[in-house]
Amino acid sequence: AMDERTLRNVSRIDSLMQAALEDGRPTVMARDSTLRWLVTQGTFAPTLPTLDGLRTGGRLTLIRDEELARALSAWPGQLEDAVEHQEQSLEIIFRYVYPAIMPAMNFGPAHDQTLAYVDRLADPPPPDARSRVPVTLELANAVNTRAGWMHFSVLELSDLQQHVARILELLAEARPR
Repeated sequence: AMDERTLRNVSRIDSLMQAALEDGRPTVMARDSTLRWLVTQGTFAPTLPTLDGLRTGGRLTLIRDEELARALSAWPGQLEDAVEHQEQSLEIIFRYVYPAIMPAMNFGPAHDQTLAYVDRLADPPPPDARSRVPVTLELANAVNTRAGWMHFSVLELSDLQQHVARILELLAEARPR
């Protein structure tokens, strides 16, 4: 869900930047709440103690449903692929996207206000606060790259969600009645 929200917001900025490049506008106005998503990266570090215990103890073979056993066996590899992609995505974002985005945008007030809100020292940031964003080819390309990576992440996580849904279906079918 977070990656989908990130993709939606990054795509909004990408559309604004691309339109401004086409029109020759030097800046665009964007909501601070939308800009924050450019520097938001979801992460996860999955652990599989129960499945690992079944696998290392040789008990995965006790599962009678072959499709369920195959799905459970494939799950760690799929998670490893997703984590590897996440690491690659973070490297590209930190190496190429952030250096182009951070100096060009005024994240200060939104960042300070968000931290104060999290610490319960202030009211939530106003949802309609806006910043003027300079339109440069480098920044537009960085935002576009970010949108592309987020699109790929959403597709990859969608595959993982489908795999989990299938495992849950198989577990429900295998449950003794």
